[in-house]
Amino acid sequence: MHIAPLALALVFLVVPVAPANAAPQLRASRPPRTSGPLEPVANPCTSETVRGDGRVYVRSHGCFFLFSFDRLSETDLLRGYGVAWLQFTVDTQNGLCMDRLTLALDFPETTTIEAFTPSKPIAGKGDRQIRVHLDVTAGGNALEEASISQKLIVLPRQLDARVSTASLFVDWRGHTDAKIALVGGAEISWNELTPLDRIEARVDDIHIGSC
Repeated sequence: MHIAPLALALVFLVVPVAPANAAPQLRASRPPRTSGPLEPVANPCTSETVRGDGRVYVRSHGCFFLFSFDRLSETDLLRGYGVAWLQFTVDTQNGLCMDRLTLALDFPETTTIEAFTPSKPIAGKGDRQIRVHLDVTAGGNALEEASISQKLIVLPRQLDARVSTASLFVDWRGHTDAKIALVGGAEISWNELTPLDRIEARVDDIHIGSC
């Protein structure tokens, strides 16, 4: 069973019941933990409910966080630096299970992705929270380094990320009717003469089937 891609489109201008002792799943709106010279720029969120035949089949929530790296805390006069961070949850209901989900962050073509997370596959445990973490170094030009991280439960099988040109893709693969969460982010840079002006977060691929 295929369901049309969820309408996650955070385009903006930069100017079953868990046991009582189980760790809670991520709320997409919960801000990531940051340290160092990162300054918040934007934080749009979106929610969607997919219904059919009077039933709710899918509930999704997504939030995007954009941070800039303080220019006085790095030595590169030609480029600006920042972090783009995406958090997304999906809850399937009424006999449906999530099989795969891929989110994408699309940057202007002149953007460079300096680093990203998760940089290697994270095996799903399903019973405890793990922390997705990224060290932010302004492309190696930081006078003071920064970091950003978030806790979530990664359900089996795995969470992963990859880059292609000026896009970051965050992938989850598995089979579950439980609430899944995806977290991923990238340190990015851009030419100061052509400032960062647009980022799009979207659902790139999704498959939901019968449990």
